[in-house]
Amino acid sequence: GYYDRVLQGESLNFTIESSVKGEFQFREYFLNPIKNGDEIDGLSVISRDVTEKTSAQREMAKKSTIIDTMINSTGDTYVAMDKEYKILVVNDVLKDRFKETNVVLEEGINILDVLPKAAKETWKARYDRALAGENFVIKEERKLKDKTLFTEVYCNPIKSDEEIIGVSVISKDITDYR
Repeated sequence: GYYDRVLQGESLNFTIESSVKGEFQFREYFLNPIKNGDEIDGLSVISRDVTEKTSAQREMAKKSTIIDTMINSTGDTYVAMDKEYKILVVNDVLKDRFKETNVVLEEGINILDVLPKAAKETWKARYDRALAGENFVIKEERKLKDKTLFTEVYCNPIKSDEEIIGVSVISKDITDYR
């Protein structure tokens, strides 16, 4: 079937999982028509083993699902950003809190561009401390409409091979413990 499609002029690229002697592997195929002017004289088939790449992609997708579930199954807020303050990961709790003030948080935006003016200087200083390599916790008290919210804010550098590539901020609601 694949060959018939290519002999009709279609180029195909697909990956197939197969088992050879009980071992699973993934092969990527490139099928292309060989043309002589407007006529198709044949086809070429190029195949390569992409087992390692496909397995790594599946593992990354699995870890991404686990992390997403972990950060969205709590009342705590989670955000991670790169050295330019662009959001890498943000959980639904924090998105919803910002949405209440008509601000949309999403990956790729610069958090400093959306923070309220009064908070921008404070939070930038915190991000910069973590980007400089410091791990620290800040206890905060925030007045809300009908109650006072007590939080612990954990600011930590994100490191890759000892190079700081970003900052993570986790805010835990500790009101019930006070």
